[in-house]
Amino acid sequence: MNFVDTMWRPNKAVDAAARKRRLGESITILLIAAVFTAIAVALMFTSLGSVLGELAMGGAAIAAVMVFLMVLIGGLIIGFFLQKLMEALGTKADYYAGVSSIAYSMMPLATGVLIAGILGLIPIVGIVLALLIATPFILMGAATMYYSMKTFFRTDMITAMIAFSAFMFGIVIVLYIVIIPAMLQTAGMLGGMLPGMMPGMGI
Repeated sequence: MNFVDTMWRPNKAVDAAARKRRLGESITILLIAAVFTAIAVALMFTSLGSVLGELAMGGAAIAAVMVFLMVLIGGLIIGFFLQKLMEALGTKADYYAGVSSIAYSMMPLATGVLIAGILGLIPIVGIVLALLIATPFILMGAATMYYSMKTFFRTDMITAMIAFSAFMFGIVIVLYIVIIPAMLQTAGMLGGMLPGMMPGMGI
């Protein structure tokens, strides 16, 4: 496994992995992506330390652990759902192909988020640089998802495109119904805690 390829040349890494078909390697890639994402989230909370004070410092560790588990366990579960989606489209599918499609598409995304988290620590221009760097990695992750589904499931471009579209639609629905409301609720709770934790903000 060429670790650098999973970050910078994911299509090459996918081609190599598809020839070996080792589930352990795919889970390792997903684990590394989970670590990268968790570190990135912790860095983002740290960059807010001057604004949120102790709340950011305390929340960084909790958020990092939660994101790590979401990426790792979520990736393993979504890999199974992806397998069933491909089976519904008449494609010969297995769990390896599902998990691998998730893992190899997560690596460019996680790498971009990690770099963005580091750049976000730079005062003033950090946020702009983070957005500029993260955007191509996010696009690369989406493209890798489509390419991974076509390669690991050994299907044609049309079937892969239909599956990719259905998968992304499902992700949007989950974000809208579950994740975004949960984030808004958490933000509301944190907002209610701020006045008591930061002098001068209380009424």
